[in-house]
This record gives sequence, C-alpha cells and structure tokens, in this order.
Amino acid sequence: MPEWLDFSLHLEGSELFLLLIPVTGSFVYFIYRQTYPTLSRVSRLTLTAVRVLVIGMLCLILGEPILSMWNKAILSPSILFLVDTSASMAANKRVEQLVSIWEDKHFYAVLEGIDVQSWGFADEAYPLAFDSLAAVQLGGKATNLTGALNKGFEQSVSPDLLESVLIFSDGAHNLGMDPTRLAQSIDIPLYTLGITGEEALADVQIAEAKTEKMGYIGREQIIEGKLRHWGFVNSEVEMRLYEGTQELGRQLLSLPQEGLEYHFSFATVPTKPGPHIYRLQVEAQAGEFVRDNNVALVYANIAKERIQVLLIASGPSSDLAFIRRILEADSHLEVSTVIQQSEGMFYSDISLTADRLQKYDVVILLDPGSKFANSRVVNAVVENVRAGAGLLFIGGSKAFSNWDPHATLARFLPLYVETNGKVLTARAVLLQSSQEGARHPIVRSPVEDQDPWTELPPLPGYVASARKRPGATLLIESSDGAPLIAVQGHGQGKVMSALATGFWRLDLLSSGVDGRFQTIRDFWRNAVKWLALKVPVGRVRVSTEHHIYRAGEDVVFSAQVFDEFLRPQQAARVRILLNGQEFQLQDRGGGHHRGGWKGLKPGEYTYTVQAWTGDNVIGSDEGNFIIEQYSVESLDVRSNIALLEKLAHASGGQFRPFEQWRELVNALPLQKRLVEENRVLRLWGQSWLLALVIVLLAVEWFVRKRKGLI
Repeated sequence: MPEWLDFSLHLEGSELFLLLIPVTGSFVYFIYRQTYPTLSRVSRLTLTAVRVLVIGMLCLILGEPILSMWNKAILSPSILFLVDTSASMAANKRVEQLVSIWEDKHFYAVLEGIDVQSWGFADEAYPLAFDSLAAVQLGGKATNLTGALNKGFEQSVSPDLLESVLIFSDGAHNLGMDPTRLAQSIDIPLYTLGITGEEALADVQIAEAKTEKMGYIGREQIIEGKLRHWGFVNSEVEMRLYEGTQELGRQLLSLPQEGLEYHFSFATVPTKPGPHIYRLQVEAQAGEFVRDNNVALVYANIAKERIQVLLIASGPSSDLAFIRRILEADSHLEVSTVIQQSEGMFYSDISLTADRLQKYDVVILLDPGSKFANSRVVNAVVENVRAGAGLLFIGGSKAFSNWDPHATLARFLPLYVETNGKVLTARAVLLQSSQEGARHPIVRSPVEDQDPWTELPPLPGYVASARKRPGATLLIESSDGAPLIAVQGHGQGKVMSALATGFWRLDLLSSGVDGRFQTIRDFWRNAVKWLALKVPVGRVRVSTEHHIYRAGEDVVFSAQVFDEFLRPQQAARVRILLNGQEFQLQDRGGGHHRGGWKGLKPGEYTYTVQAWTGDNVIGSDEGNFIIEQYSVESLDVRSNIALLEKLAHASGGQFRPFEQWRELVNALPLQKRLVEENRVLRLWGQSWLLALVIVLLAVEWFVRKRKGLI
C-alpha cells in the first residue's frame, strides 16, 4: 500500500505582512552594525538573528498562516464474500456448480490482490478460508441470509473500505428477517449469483399442518394442512393421521399440477383431556430428493368443556354488538350476556351473585359506569381473578366521561389514569403493537417482522394520559406512544384493560377489499382464550413460544418471576437447564425474562428453569417441547432466484444466473482508490508560538544586559 505526504502553506491574512519581514530585517541589521559598547561580530550577529526572528514570527502571526498536510495512500478494494453452505445446496448438483467456479483460474485471477473476507452461512454464519472454498462442507437445518450479511458487516476487518458483497446462493432464505429490508438500508451494493442446479427436483411435501391449539372432549378436532409436489403430476399419494402409534385416519390425495398447494383435512374426536400430539404422514415416493418433509406434527390441548364467558355491558352499543358477535362465532366460547338497564337492574335473568360469578372463566366489563366500578359485582370479580379467572375491561363513553381513579376496578387494571372525570381524547389515532407485546401470544403476527396493526384504520378516541403499572405488559399503543391495551397477572388470574373506544370501527372500515379485519377479530378471541388459561401456581413460571418446533428454529423461552406477594420480582436471575447445559435468560424488566436456544436436534425435550436473587433461590418450574424431524430447510429446497434479484436491485448491485458468473465477477467494483487524510494546522493564535516569541525576546534582553547595551 504506497503512502506519501504532501503539504502546503498559505495565509488567510494580508500578504503585506510578509513584505515587512525583509524591510524590518534590514533595519535591524543596520541598527546592530554599531553598538555601544562595541560587541564582537558573533554577538552582534546573534542579537541581529534573534531580533529578526522575533519580528519575522510576529509578521507571520499577523499574516495568519495555515499549514495543510495530506497523508495519501492507494488502497485495494475490500469485498465481502458470502457462500451459501446450507443443506439445500446439496440439491441437484448445486454444490458442483460452486466448485466449478472456484476451480476456474479466471475467478482467482480477477480477485488477485483484492482484500477478500469470506464467510459461509446456513442457519449461522462462520469464517471461511478463501483458499479452501472447494472443500466446503454443507449442512445446517435452515438458511439465514440476513444473519450472514449482518455478521459479515459486523466482523469486517475494514468496514469503511468495503466496496461490495458477492453472494453465491440458491436464494433459499427461511430463518430471520427479510434480507431485502436490510439491502435497502445499506450503502453497499450486493452482487448475487443464482445457483440453480442442473436437474429438476422431485418432491412431495406437507407445506403446512395446523389445528386449533385448544379443543374439547367429545367435539371434533380438525387437523388440516396443505400438500404440494414437484415431479409427480397426475399421481396419487396416501396421507395418514396418527396419535402415537394409533392410526386415526387415512385418505388418498390426487396430485395434478405441480407447485400448487392442495388442502386436506382430518376430523377426530378426542376422548381424554390434556395435551395431544398428532402426526401427519404422506407416503414417500420413489425418486424424492427430500423425505424429511413427508411428516409434520401438530399440538392441541384438550379441555373438558368450552370456555365460559360472561359479558356485562352498561348498555346497548356498537362495541357491544361487535364484541358479542365475534365471540359467539367461536365454537370454543360459550358467551352469556348481561346488559344494564338502570342502577342495579339488568336485562337478564342471570343472577350476578358471587357464587354464580365463580362458574365463569372470563368476565368482560364493557364500559362500566363509576358506580358499577365500585359495586359488589366488581368486588366479586376481583376475588375470582385472584383465584384464577380472567377479566377483560373495555372502556366507553360512560367509563371515560366520569372516570374514578380510586374505584376498585380502576385500581385493579394494568393501565391507570390519575385524573378524575372525562379522560377520553376525542382524536383519531393510529395503532401499533408495542415492542414487548409484538411476541405476546395474543398479538404475535404469523408473519415475522410485520405488524398488521399499523394497517388498521384509526380509532376515534383513546386515553392519552394512561400509564402502565409496574409488572404489566403493554400489547398495543398509539402511534404517539400512549399505552392503550395491556395485561397483567393478579394472583392466579389475569387482567386486560383497553383504554380506548370504537373498536367496532376497525372491523367495519377494514372489511373492504384487502382489509385486515381479521386482525381485530382474532385479537379479541385470542385475548379471551388467553385470559381463560389458568396461571400455574408458584413464583417462577416458564413456557416456550410453541410446543412443537421445526428443526433449525430457535426455541424461545419466556419466564415470569414473582415475590412472596405474587408481585413482579425485580433484579432476579433466571437460567434454563437443558440437556446438561444451562444459559441465563435476559431480564426484560417487570419480572419478565426471555431468551432463545439454537441448534437443538430433533427429539422431545424437558427443561427446568431456576430463579434466584443473590444467593437466595426463589423457585423453579419445568416444561417440555418437541423438535420435529421436519426441518426449516427441508420445507422447500427449490432455488429462489427472485429473492436474489430483489437483493441486487434494492442495493444497487447486479444479479446473474450461474451461466453468467464471469460477467458478474467482472462487474465487481475492483478499482483501487486514493485515500487522503487531511490535517490543517493554524500557526497563528497558537500559544506555543507566542511563548516562543516571548522566550526569544527574553534571550535578547538577557544578552543585551550581560553585554551592557543600552
């Protein structure tokens, strides 16, 4: 790397001060030609030189000199090289295509003298020696292209000199956020080469399998899914349903056009309560490239009876009609409705006694007035929640026009308002899921890194002055950050509060073409089901996000820790023990802890969680989950050229298919560039320069005094 130094000196002040230097220098020389007493020639020349130097420096200072220096260097370009080494690269001779490039002399000739930083990636990225690419090992249960890009940028030796990224991949991406979003946010072009292989893949796969997570004894449990294939047009396959070793059903499915998804379903009637794991299996076909995706597992928790819901409303309203309609449409819920007629009077024959209220799993209070918020009914509901029931509060015109922050109900909610009277802000507000609520089971989006709440119409009113209580979990907030919907545990039960009004409008205005009405409908149904789930007794409670994971997915643990009074325990440490190993969950505040475990092999797992503060053990809990053989990578082993094209276009780079790899390599920005480091030094106004002038004047004065000059 050649380097050299350039410099220049110029004045910001008048150049006339430089003309004074020879004039004043001549005058000083004339003065010192004769001295009294007479001095030796050396002494006179010394005094003359000192005086001329002082005057010259003062003239330079008045001329405001600036010294500029440039440190210049010619640098070779730096390239980040990412190689897809996931299991899908073993399909139909894709890896052979890669090796043929790496064994070509032209490839190394073009990159000779270039700073190449190479990484291999599958579910994780790892350093890869550039001179040993031909010996790369394929594997992994997933492909995370976004993670590979982030890792390469973070670990780059010279990130400021990085000119481009060269990606060799089949385009398969099935883990982590969308890499296109990352490509749009960086200033580095991505050059992508599509590795597609030479042969068409033959495969029959279960593309999707699901069932309702909650079922009931004696009621049909529907297990459904989607099947797709390549290479088996106009053939038939047999799909079977098992629970353990027991076969529950089978059916023949025809396979017409390839690449399309074909729906199938089974119906079974569970006879025992508790967790049930069903296995779907399609018979393997001759010539299939991947057979892991011929099996899929689904999980359901079977209860004895439907969830009992009591809906208490202060009067008829649009929100009442909306909430009642969507809940009654869910076969898992049995809804009873009580509408207030006047103070203490209701349009119902249901007796709201403490004993009668105990039969309900969830009570919904829709727009209760200030008097009802302090009533005996509310006191009974609060006691039921502490014993394990759920409570859902939804505000409205009566609740928000005469708010009493000291009422029993208001003090029990996870969101609080300190002011009395009217608290509703009558202004339209957009919604969004909060950072902590985005992964909550009530809110969690089926599409990662997407928030469907941002696509909903605005609400007509909300409580802008609301605040979250310690230990509560915020689910939905306004676009300006005001908390709107939150949940919190109380004893063995749970409470949700919604300090906003007009939710029926979200459903109505979203029901048109391309609307997201399902978001708000699913939210209230999921909220009621979640509130009905019994909170386990104990100070430490842990669960995984799912009960069944595909191989390659991260297993995410969530834990809550409570003190002796079942309030959120602050500053606790929580660790997971699994397979003789352990790791600590991250403290998210409010007693919540979270963490993930990567790279687990297929199988059934039992884990234990322990929590403590200092040296004092708080408690422990345990759970289990399943990693199925069906990996994320085997879900679809076809190449995804469209994604590689999007990445190149979004970042300002280029895409080429395998056959044009030379064109892509030749298009890389490999020109050397001149780098300059400029430094400017202002010589005027420098304290050291003024100090030097003073020192020189002092030296001259000292010499003159020693020589006796006047």
